Amino acid sequence: SGGGRQAPGAMARRVAVLANHLVESAGASESLRSGPTASEPEFWPPYKFPPTTPLDIRLGLTKEEDVSFPLRWGVVTASPIASDWIKSLQDVPGASVTAVWARDPAKGAAYAEAHGIAKAHASLDSLCSDPSVDIIYIASKTWDHHRQALKVIQAGKHVLIEKPFMDTAEQAREVYAAADKAGVACFEGMWTRFFPAYEHARAAIEGGLIGKVVMVQADYPDRVYALTPAPFAFGTDEMPVVAAGR
Repeated sequence: SGGGRQAPGAMARRVAVLANHLVESAGASESLRSGPTASEPEFWPPYKFPPTTPLDIRLGLTKEEDVSFPLRWGVVTASPIASDWIKSLQDVPGASVTAVWARDPAKGAAYAEAHGIAKAHASLDSLCSDPSVDIIYIASKTWDHHRQALKVIQAGKHVLIEKPFMDTAEQAREVYAAADKAGVACFEGMWTRFFPAYEHARAAIEGGLIGKVVMVQADYPDRVYALTPAPFAFGTDEMPVVAAGR
């Protein structure tokens, strides 16, 4: 149930490009933003932008005009992870948070005031029908994602869903199908997928710069995340896992 998929349509594609740029901007480390070093491969193109510009733009992977159009966000739940995400919007031209909804109205109102958000809605339905919201970020507990995502999609809003995307693959398929039918963008906030390191790994593999890749080895504290580099680099087709452990 990986992220990054979007429904057809020009607006959906532009929303996906901007949101992907957003999660890359939030997740990239300062070392990746700081400019070229002697250890970088020779095939990297020359830098033409200042170091503060996100790496995907500096390398021509994302055009500046693709991430500069206005995009107004609504937020589901007043959570710490949503707070971190809201702060990252400051790096994205044209992006703003215009509304929030939390189950506790008092908490939602306090959250809106703390983050400079104009509206705190009393219900999810109210947030979904807000004309000042183009796309909704769902940062609630995983077991709420399925129901909330379908409601957002049925309202005709684009949706970014915090990881894990859904509880089951069947739920993921249902949500993606609903997004396809509605013509809206729907994807998971797996921000590491958009790290410059992964983008360059994909470019190197697709361009044959390192020959035929026959194995990927990765070390992570959690064995589940050790599996993620393979689909990030090679796509979503199923592939054998030789070993996974702690």
